[in-house]
Amino acid sequence: MRFIVLAAVLVSSLLAVACSELPPPRVVDAPGSARIAGLLKAPPLRPVPDTLVAFQPPYAFRNNAFLSLHIPSEAGVALVYGKERYGIVDTGTGDIVATGAGIPGGMLSPNGRVLVQPTGDALELRAAESGELLATLPGAKRDWLSWVEDAGMVYVVPGTGPFDEARIVYRHFPTGLESSVATVADGDDAEPRVLGVLPVPDRPGHYYLETRAKLYELTLEKREQGLAAIVVATVRDGFFKGQATEGYRVVGDLIVGIEDGTLQLLDFLTLARTEVPLPGFVATGSSRVNDIDRVLVSGHFVDGDGDSLKVDGRVPVQRFYYRLSNGHLAALPAESDPPFYSAAHETGYLTRDGITLRPYELPPAGAEGEIADVLAAARAEVLASAEPSA
Repeated sequence: MRFIVLAAVLVSSLLAVACSELPPPRVVDAPGSARIAGLLKAPPLRPVPDTLVAFQPPYAFRNNAFLSLHIPSEAGVALVYGKERYGIVDTGTGDIVATGAGIPGGMLSPNGRVLVQPTGDALELRAAESGELLATLPGAKRDWLSWVEDAGMVYVVPGTGPFDEARIVYRHFPTGLESSVATVADGDDAEPRVLGVLPVPDRPGHYYLETRAKLYELTLEKREQGLAAIVVATVRDGFFKGQATEGYRVVGDLIVGIEDGTLQLLDFLTLARTEVPLPGFVATGSSRVNDIDRVLVSGHFVDGDGDSLKVDGRVPVQRFYYRLSNGHLAALPAESDPPFYSAAHETGYLTRDGITLRPYELPPAGAEGEIADVLAAARAEVLASAEPSA
């Protein structure tokens, strides 16, 4: 019996050691990574236009055939998906930049030059303009990654068993060096999310990595093969430990999202949480915008019983800009027909028929005001739009 107990303890210890030790950095697909590095350093695929245009996707979408849209932060292009194909469109002219086959859910690098394309069991990194395959990330998922400036990416490599835990890794594209940052949340989270990577203020070469379970401080350490990411400190537990993160996104140094119909603001570094009350209004979505001080909030009004407010048998969708610096709202024109899809930027939304991408209207000068006042005025405008009774 003593032998069995000792054997069990030994096996348990070996498992703990095997699971806690990180593998050494290794070079992965150096030629393809070097090509990606060159693309990330290139100018934007198209410049961000001063004036956005309405345009039709490069192929016909019928009703619900349109499925996905992504607009990068530093390029004037939109990645538009149908059921089996995608198109990259110039948002300043409506011209088609590229098309290809692929399932929805991809994204572009900030400059629009690199396409991250899901395949079901991996992510492919392709040259956006030509479609050339440059690298493959087996098992990786699109919402488990974050670009690190213009030279790297943090993503999750899934594990295969007790001796091979899932790991958060950093890929340095100029050299192809892949270094493990941590096992998945150090055992605290069965399904990690890389929510964002931000530079640490006044500490060049240091970054904060926000995951669902923890906030890490990283530094990039020079090795013979390239730059490796090293954890300097585990700053704190993450706000999302054990919770879902769908619908949340990093905006500057905030994590912004919707919970129970209200706008939630979470400080990326301090974990301070602010709930923004929206009386008589149920928020259903939030989107980051190019202006770092604004968040687009969409939703609908409710009646005195808490039910969705209907006008002529429909629930009008209302959109607001919320300004982070002063807590004011500005209303955008109400939509009697909800948009089929809202983009992750202020650059556009698709109308309900899924055919035309149109720019969001900016609020007129002086339209901002206190939350309660703006909501009351918008509610009155929605009610006034009802057809008169016969």
